[in-house]
Amino acid sequence: MAVRIGELAGNVQGEAVLIIGAGPIGLLALQVLRALGAGPVFIADLDAARLEMGAALGGQPLNPRTDKGTGIKKPSGNGCYPSSHS
Repeated sequence: MAVRIGELAGNVQGEAVLIIGAGPIGLLALQVLRALGAGPVFIADLDAARLEMGAALGGQPLNPRTDKGTGIKKPSGNGCYPSSHS
């Protein structure tokens, strides 16, 4: 599943990426997208333990309940979310 996510994402080299959900698939997708050169890779979840795992894997954790003003904008035409952090 995570490899397919990387394939569908296309060329993410140097692009900021947002993953919604730090469950098993989200954490695997984080690793795949980082391996493909994406960065920064934000990972959003409400569970602190899952966000800690995401941070340990090199993601930038976001808790939508507590983190405000992240700079993440509306999706572009391809469904990707540009970020002012790139």
